[in-house]
Amino acid sequence: MEPEPKLPPGMSVRRLRAVLLRACSRTGFERLDYSCRLMTGITGDPESGECLEAQSWETDHDLVMIGTEDGEALLSRMPWLSTSGDPLAFVQYREDGLNVPLRRIPAGVAIGLHYVVAENGSPEPVECSAWYAVDIAHGKLPQVGS
Repeated sequence: MEPEPKLPPGMSVRRLRAVLLRACSRTGFERLDYSCRLMTGITGDPESGECLEAQSWETDHDLVMIGTEDGEALLSRMPWLSTSGDPLAFVQYREDGLNVPLRRIPAGVAIGLHYVVAENGSPEPVECSAWYAVDIAHGKLPQVGS
């Protein structure tokens, strides 16, 4: 889906896409890994913020940024999530993307996760435009198929 970015005045991005995952199991999930990966040889740079985990990849001409909710935001929406330690480290950074590993999801519980991907020129016409574009709370994304 292509959400409408809510950016500060003067900011823009070339393209914005969101990928939503909704799942519910009658028997529960032992393990669920929700990943978003960029197939490139470039190593991403972490770009976290309040309620946001993000990572960017930049060349001389292009910038791609992936964002999702941080652990605190996930736990505030789904307090039954099982964490083994610091909720701020809930989302895993990898060279090629982000991963949200979920474990022991109870039966009948609905899961909702997302990634937002922004593309822009590099350097950006207005710095941090892609970062602001991927910072979308889960509840603000259009819920397809509701």
